[in-house]
Amino acid sequence: MSAFNQKEDKKKEEIVEEYEDLEFQIFRMKENMKEIAKHHQVLGIDQTKEEKWVIVYSVD
Repeated sequence: MSAFNQKEDKKKEEIVEEYEDLEFQIFRMKENMKEIAKHHQVLGIDQTKEEKWVIVYSVD
């Protein structure tokens, strides 16, 4: 196996890990939105300056 193939395999592994991480984050956000929506009006989802996703909602 050449060094190029090793780098390519590592790249694929990193992409798969990132995908799985994002998939889990989306699942958590979906569950959190359900809970928040029980008590508040969900306005949307936004990204902070630190590149974190947050649920935006209004409090009555």
